[in-house]
Amino acid sequence: MLKPNLAIIAIAAALLCPACSGPQPKDSLERYRAVKTDTAGLRTIAMLPMERGPASEESVEIIKQSIAAGLARHYNVVLLRRVPAGIVAPEEELLVDTLLAAREETGADAVLEAKIIDYRRHEPPAITMSLRLHSTTTGEVLASVCGTLDSANPDTEKLVKQYFEKTQEGDRSLLGWRTMLLAERRYAQFAADRFLLSMNPETRPRRQ
Repeated sequence: MLKPNLAIIAIAAALLCPACSGPQPKDSLERYRAVKTDTAGLRTIAMLPMERGPASEESVEIIKQSIAAGLARHYNVVLLRRVPAGIVAPEEELLVDTLLAAREETGADAVLEAKIIDYRRHEPPAITMSLRLHSTTTGEVLASVCGTLDSANPDTEKLVKQYFEKTQEGDRSLLGWRTMLLAERRYAQFAADRFLLSMNPETRPRRQ
């Protein structure tokens, strides 16, 4: 059972995490990872409904499914259609009751909170997003990542090309890796995998 003072612990830990509160430099992924985080012990992760920011409902659904697919390579994933027990305290942190309710309803070991801060769908695609993983047992923020992946940036373009070569081995399309800049779903999967990999090195993408 979560103790009352864990609310203070959860908030204090979250303050150590990147907030993504202001304009982010292109392609800067700020990471936080609790010192004693044991992601190997996690079996089930519940994903809260995403905060969509400027993205359309269709785009949010694509990104949400991309994140879920990345997580599902290593964990059981439960997509929550609603936030259990109310979500936001005045400090804009997850309430301990929310984490406890998620654990009781789904058996989840952790809850993933995802927020889209800025989004450009095409020409060229870009996303600013934050992910935070909360333990439903201790209330601790286990890991987080926040930042921007803008394909107009040469460094991101290089990452897209490397990702394509690692995961799309059988793709023989004429445009090759550039198809990932033209198809929203494919760029969303690249971004989701990149964010998850930054947050947890164990969540590496697989070849398709």
